[in-house]
Amino acid sequence: MKCMLPPMLEFEPIAFDSVRAILEREHAGMVALVAGGDLIAVYNTLDEAAADGVRRFGRTPFDLLELPVIEDRLPLTLAQGQRAQW
Repeated sequence: MKCMLPPMLEFEPIAFDSVRAILEREHAGMVALVAGGDLIAVYNTLDEAAADGVRRFGRTPFDLLELPVIEDRLPLTLAQGQRAQW
């Protein structure tokens, strides 16, 4: 029998749109399970989120939303002796 891991983070149902910015900032790169517009849980991988979504909701529609990774630095390459100008 395959052991199902619990979600990384589980929430009381809350409107996803009301917490989207926080999730994108604090849990970038993870996957949110959303049903009926409510955030249900956040997972490390899409596979974990999909498996738990099917387990919880069966054929009832649900959404899996990947939380984007936002780079806080711009890539910068300078030649020797070259200075960055802003």
